[in-house]
Amino acid sequence: MQELAARCGGGPDEVLAGLSEWQRMDAQTFVLRERTLRYWTRCLYAERDGMHQWPEYMEVVEAIRVDPVLGGQVDTMIGHRLGTQRQDISQVADGVLWALCQRADGFVFDDDAFQEEFARLVVSQERDVFESVILGPLIGFKSEGLPFDLGGGLQMVVLSDAEIARCIQMGLLRSPFGMSGMAHIGEGVGIRIPLSLRKIVGDLEPDEDEQKEAFGELAAVTERAEEVVEALRVFKRGGFSLGGLVHVVEHVLPLGGWSASGIGGGMPSRHAWGGDYELTAEDAAEFMVFWDAFKRAEQRSVVDAALRRFSYAADRHRTDDRLVDLAICAETLFLGGSDSPQDRGELRYRFSLRAASFIDIDATKRETFRFMRNTYDARSAIVHGGSPESEVLCSLGGERVELEVFTDAVEGVLRLALRKAVTLNGPRRGPLLDWDELILG
Repeated sequence: MQELAARCGGGPDEVLAGLSEWQRMDAQTFVLRERTLRYWTRCLYAERDGMHQWPEYMEVVEAIRVDPVLGGQVDTMIGHRLGTQRQDISQVADGVLWALCQRADGFVFDDDAFQEEFARLVVSQERDVFESVILGPLIGFKSEGLPFDLGGGLQMVVLSDAEIARCIQMGLLRSPFGMSGMAHIGEGVGIRIPLSLRKIVGDLEPDEDEQKEAFGELAAVTERAEEVVEALRVFKRGGFSLGGLVHVVEHVLPLGGWSASGIGGGMPSRHAWGGDYELTAEDAAEFMVFWDAFKRAEQRSVVDAALRRFSYAADRHRTDDRLVDLAICAETLFLGGSDSPQDRGELRYRFSLRAASFIDIDATKRETFRFMRNTYDARSAIVHGGSPESEVLCSLGGERVELEVFTDAVEGVLRLALRKAVTLNGPRRGPLLDWDELILG
């Protein structure tokens, strides 16, 4: 450390032109700034080859070689199912030195700090897994009472500034206005899911089955994130979107850092630039109860399909596409699950009658019947290349309205229906309930 301090002094730092990173400027703004290379970082790079010949450095190398844990994990491949890298002994030794410089922000040696960093290095090399995290920012979403623990490590959280910066860098968060290099983003809320990757040591590539398993786990994580979005949209009215998902993995080698890759999730949404969804503290407590019922209800194929289609509608940019998705949601709920030939006739009538008998709403059954029949007719007109007649686009009370107002009303009615459906018990397959029993008693 003394030799490096003598060679490099106290500066200057170096601005890396063309190598930028997102940083928070104030409570509502992130800016893209060129990365600054601290003087000691530049010195370590410049002096690296010569430093590796110093007697003191060789003592560190020898300590690593004779260590029962570290000795078997140098000059070989280290990684996990999604990728491996060669770990040279110099990289392990440099890792200790870099950690000491980061702690002191310069070339200062402290024996206690060295012992702590060396012990931390041993612990990191002893681990059997690499911990990674899946992040999914929720755009246009606000909530009190975070974090929420949704089970299995799945959480809804306030994202840290570092996590927001990573999401901006990966294109998952964008500013609705502002100049290039500036993003107007305040507090960020998102989904966080941990993912453990088994450690691989040695000159062996992950086999094909292991890689398939890893990608299968990423697909399952995507599905879990989308389930949260579906549940929130059914639980309460309001616009928001899942910006996508990014997999953040700590670097395999001891010098630290992270890498990220997009793994999908979300779809181009009309709420990609913002929304108006908000959970109060009271809402949050109620949602946790609702989430338990939602997870059970998803095991029923009819309910699961209806929930998914309802969520699709929320992302659609065109109102007519939204209405078609909502109508398919309703058809799944009220007509789905039956293979009986008797149930295939008079679908429009059955659809309307079952909906009117099932939905608890501030309207008469006759009004609900007429409204759902109009929904069926409007959907039929759109999917056959036409437009709904004006007499079809009526509110529950019978007043003629514009397509967007009508579609909003359909969404509200179906949200009530789905919230009720989520509370029902029933078999995995088959209709939502015994419709004859409901209607005829």
